[in-house]
Amino acid sequence: MKGILGVAFRQPAISRASQTLSPIASSSVQALNRISSCGHRRTSKARSFSTTASSSGEPSSIKLKYFSAWFCPFAHRATLALEHHQIPYQWEEALGWEKRAPSGDEEFSASERQDWWYHWKSPGLLAANPQGMVPTLLDETTGRAVTESLVCIEFIDELAASRTRTGQHGASSGVGMSAPPLLPSCPFERARARLAADAVNKSVTSAYYSVLM
Repeated sequence: MKGILGVAFRQPAISRASQTLSPIASSSVQALNRISSCGHRRTSKARSFSTTASSSGEPSSIKLKYFSAWFCPFAHRATLALEHHQIPYQWEEALGWEKRAPSGDEEFSASERQDWWYHWKSPGLLAANPQGMVPTLLDETTGRAVTESLVCIEFIDELAASRTRTGQHGASSGVGMSAPPLLPSCPFERARARLAADAVNKSVTSAYYSVLM
């Protein structure tokens, strides 16, 4: 089975590991299992949830569309946060490449290459985020968008917490109720977590994406 980073792993080993991890780490491993079992959710037909829509903008009425890309390590982090908290969302695969004939505007002669591949971004992503970056979270009820992976993670964490506080969903819904927060309650520990996330962002995630490109 392929994991979220495209690395092969054995499902039983991941499941056993989750039993010995902290509650937050264990929940993230379980989310990783769910994502892997869905085959990366490469299309917009992947899991979709309905929410109560209204114009209030309250947490219970937010209807999230998640613009993502199965290969993007920045989006992987937001995906794990959404799965960790079981926040309802609709996935749209928003980045990729498509093969088409050369347009004549290229810097190379058409005879110099056999295949012509072009970077593609979905119209919905560009409408929600003109920079065309993933992850992008769009509240379809209000048209408001959240961008940048680390910002999206904190937004998801705060959204789950706000749904818990308002009590707009019953415990049986599993939305923002059962999973522990991603950031600790202590301000000093939160600062340490943010520093760790920033270090991983600079030394691991960015380097990994440069390899993909």
